[in-house]
Amino acid sequence: MVHLDALIERHVSCGRSLVAILHAIQDDAGYVPPGCIAPLAKALNLSRAEVHGVLTYYH
Repeated sequence: MVHLDALIERHVSCGRSLVAILHAIQDDAGYVPPGCIAPLAKALNLSRAEVHGVLTYYH
């Protein structure tokens, strides 16, 4: 999970969108692990429900 935290931080600091970050996570890990939803929501100042909604909508 440390690797995913670094990936999230790198993309958030560049101002990338949630969808772009989710794509990067999927490219890196092969899927979007459930454990990255909370850190991603916190980093983007979104609720976990918002992140989950985007993730499941585009899945």
